[in-house]
Amino acid sequence: MRILIAMLFVSSVASSQEDECPIHAAIELKEAQDEIQEMIAKRKAFDAERAEKVRNNPPKVGMTFEMLRENWGPPSKINTTTSIYGNSYQVIYDKRLGTRWYVYVDNTGVITTIQH
Repeated sequence: MRILIAMLFVSSVASSQEDECPIHAAIELKEAQDEIQEMIAKRKAFDAERAEKVRNNPPKVGMTFEMLRENWGPPSKINTTTSIYGNSYQVIYDKRLGTRWYVYVDNTGVITTIQH
């Protein structure tokens, strides 16, 4: 969102400066472009840091299977249990954080139990 606002600012600076000194307009345009590049770099660094934290943190009871899959990627294996209550799943991740993880997911897709 901030990038979009900065881009709009750049175009408004460029259009509003047409009647003014072209040197000042060029300087302001360059400053706005530098600000956009700085914001993009900060966002990339934040995204990389967040992704690393997520990858290295264990799942929590109450998370959804989709959240787990987004964080740790596809599991090594999924076992399905069928009962009168519907299907539940044992999701296995081999050698995550130094050990094998068994994550149990109910029929609504929510993690109910974790074993490692």
